Amino acid sequence: RASAKARVLAYLRARRGQWVDAVELTTPEVGGFAGTRRMRELREAGAPNQTRPKPAPTSIWHHRTLEEL
Repeated sequence: RASAKARVLAYLRARRGQWVDAVELTTPEVGGFAGTRRMRELREAGAPNQTRPKPAPTSIWHHRTLEEL
């Protein structure tokens, strides 16, 4: 089975350019409870992705990758 970071990366690649709710990254199939941490690690490693707060009234964050990684 692939690492959580590899699964998060694959999930974002499959949805390149689309905003993904942070909740989706924390499912067991994607990144598990630390899915959003794996997202930060990818960004710190230079992955071309963006993070933004989802428009109100929620407190959910969105993530996306901008190009093929």
